[in-house]
Amino acid sequence: MGQDSQYLSSRPTLVNGQTIVPQTDVTGSALATLTSLIAGEDLTNNVLGVTSKSVVSATYSRSTYCSVSSGSQVVSGVVKSSAGQLLSLNVSNANASARYLWIKNSTAAPASAEAANLQVHVFYLPPSSSLDLSKFFQDTGLYFSTGISWGISTSATSYTAGTASDHLVNAGYL
Repeated sequence: MGQDSQYLSSRPTLVNGQTIVPQTDVTGSALATLTSLIAGEDLTNNVLGVTSKSVVSATYSRSTYCSVSSGSQVVSGVVKSSAGQLLSLNVSNANASARYLWIKNSTAAPASAEAANLQVHVFYLPPSSSLDLSKFFQDTGLYFSTGISWGISTSATSYTAGTASDHLVNAGYL
């Protein structure tokens, strides 16, 4: 141990029987690599290509929620009654009027006349349309420390329940 190391701006090409001192990068950190390339490794450009693969396990798999339960639609509900990560959300509004989707950091759905606050995310739902919020949540989702609940309102500032038969909500969460 205690052997000196050396920085070289380009990697040396060795011939049979030649030895070199350990190499460092420009910051003095030791360089190490496998003796052969691993799948996806590009040593020339110092990158490693990766792809995601679903894990077949309840621990890492997302759960799903649908607002249609027992054959009937509802206007509000609880996706998860404990802390969780909301990964995706798709909402449809079949009503001819605009509606507002409320997402709360709570174990209870929005209540009548409740005011919007910092614990509530409110999204505009245009008339006769659907809204996919996957881009809003990006790859990591949105963390809720208490629970994940939702409601469809006719107002953005004070919760007034919309018509249950006019809306569908589908969510993916951990």
